[in-house]
Amino acid sequence: MQVDFDSIQPETIEHFKGGEGSVTTQAYVDGNNRIMRATVHPHSSIGWHQHSGNSEIVYVMSGVGKVDEEDLVVFAVVPQHGSL
Repeated sequence: MQVDFDSIQPETIEHFKGGEGSVTTQAYVDGNNRIMRATVHPHSSIGWHQHSGNSEIVYVMSGVGKVDEEDLVVFAVVPQHGSL
């Protein structure tokens, strides 16, 4: 599956999830999934929130940010050696 984010209208949200400043998002949504490209603007943040019954994967393309370690669980999915 490929998502063409360039064809999705961007939406700028002030105080995203209760955070500071603004975040611009482009989201693909079907009945079960949401795939989102987001720009967290300088001096902005995404507010603290929980994921219950779902999860979130964050892939940072550029820039610098920080996460409160008490709120972060990091995991990696690593395929077994020799598997395809």
